[in-house]
Amino acid sequence: TLVSEIAAAFNGAKHVLASSASVYGFTEQAASETDQLNPLTAYADSKVKAERVLRMIAPHSTILRFGTLWGSSPNFRTDLMVNRFAIEALTKGKIEPLSNAKRPILHINDAADVLVKSALGHKEEWVDVYNVLGENVNVFDAARKVGLAMNVDVITDETKADADKRSYWMGTFKEPHLVPNQPIKVGDEAAMTQLAASAAKFKDQPSRVVQLKELLD
Repeated sequence: TLVSEIAAAFNGAKHVLASSASVYGFTEQAASETDQLNPLTAYADSKVKAERVLRMIAPHSTILRFGTLWGSSPNFRTDLMVNRFAIEALTKGKIEPLSNAKRPILHINDAADVLVKSALGHKEEWVDVYNVLGENVNVFDAARKVGLAMNVDVITDETKADADKRSYWMGTFKEPHLVPNQPIKVGDEAAMTQLAASAAKFKDQPSRVVQLKELLD
């Protein structure tokens, strides 16, 4: 795998892996870093395998289980939950979330800060698995905050459910915490203004899922 190749090529170095909260799959309560993993998608399964390989090959490693990212960026992901709501607000004039699943989310700026902090630390620092999130949200609540910021209606239907069975929250139980003391949250005025600007720039770009399907075809 790519992870094993990189770890072998830089033997003895400190490695930082961007993993995902999706490894938890479905939880009733906020998952801790020591909870049993339950990957429900190929993506989540790939993260579980990458974690295992890295911990076996490179013991001085930091594994970051990021919540779903959101926020303005030069390479704006149009398919991520909060970002997608901003796209819908611009293109449809309304937001219609497909389910009210639970999700941990994380602003891209906070994710970048955590990556830099863990990468620049001493080799013996942050050698563990860490949950990294800004806040736990229900999908409907996140949609309402984006709708309020972008002045559009949010249409929620509790009977709606898509094929995605993932629904999970997580906590940050490992000490010392890597998450920021004051993470950027959905509804933050500056963050929402920047989100809307990125959404306007990328609103006509096909989602990553569509692009991957086209490549496969």
